[in-house]
Amino acid sequence: MSEDRVPLIELKQEQIALRLKKLEQDLKPKKDLWDIIGATTPLITGILISGIGLYFAYSNNLAQLKLQETQTIEKFIPHLIGNENEKKAAILALSSLISTETAAKYAELFPSEGTASALKSIANSNIQERDKAVANEALVNTFHKLADNYQAAQQPTQAAQAYEQALAAQEKSVDPNFPELLNTLNQLVNIYTNDKKYNLAEATLKRVLRIQKQSSGSRSPQFIDTLNKLAAVFKLDGKTDTAESLSDYANLLAQQKGSSVDPPSVIKSVNTSSDGTADFAIDKPDTSKLNASDGSVAINSNQNKLLEDGGVSQQDANKSKSESLIETNHKTVTVVPDSDSNM
Repeated sequence: MSEDRVPLIELKQEQIALRLKKLEQDLKPKKDLWDIIGATTPLITGILISGIGLYFAYSNNLAQLKLQETQTIEKFIPHLIGNENEKKAAILALSSLISTETAAKYAELFPSEGTASALKSIANSNIQERDKAVANEALVNTFHKLADNYQAAQQPTQAAQAYEQALAAQEKSVDPNFPELLNTLNQLVNIYTNDKKYNLAEATLKRVLRIQKQSSGSRSPQFIDTLNKLAAVFKLDGKTDTAESLSDYANLLAQQKGSSVDPPSVIKSVNTSSDGTADFAIDKPDTSKLNASDGSVAINSNQNKLLEDGGVSQQDANKSKSESLIETNHKTVTVVPDSDSNM
């Protein structure tokens, strides 16, 4: 009988021990927020110290890299003021040792044929597109600065070549009719005109007109101003009748600002072929086609004259409509008679 009660007694002892342990746990005070913070403070402190250490290590490494870059650049400065081969080699080395951005910046600071040649090599090399764009933009700026230097030194031929190379570089990154090209084209016009290369100035101005008409319209002040410039170049080139036609057309456009009715055009549409050649015909204004409904230009076709603000003389209006058909690109101009042109 006593032996049967032993397991029962042991079981009750175990149950009592479990209850006592549970009571002890219930009697222990619960940890509040400060206890939790105190327990985790060593961990948080360790993380903060590690982060601060990593930051200062990174800053120190960055400072060391900047110092090394500065020392490298200082070594190449004498070469950047040396001969053209040394300048080219210095820019190429900066691009390889540091970055394309650094090479581009110093190429612009030291514009020369050598630095431009280096940028051209970088832009044509097998690098990331972003770096190619950086090199190409720096190349355009370098050619512009070179052209300015040549103009200051009274070297128009070299200045024109620099602007032409800048234009070629721009055309690699933007559309041939993009307004961004206008500054370079206008600079070329000024050089060609001053150097009495009127054919080149005429062809370049026609390209400017084409871009301005697409970007801002044929009644914009820029378009009208370019028409007057082209008329002035034609006049300098001895093409008086053509110059008068353009001048008259520019006046008509200026008078009809804000009108939805186009005045009779003296410029036919320009058809550009794949090789860049363009057909550009200049006609005498046909005053009978002027529309006076908007009140800007009054026409009396029965009396065969323009009224006070027509802007075209009757003598001009009666002349043959077509003066010339000109085939152009930005370098050559060939005049071909036009026996029958339409407005």
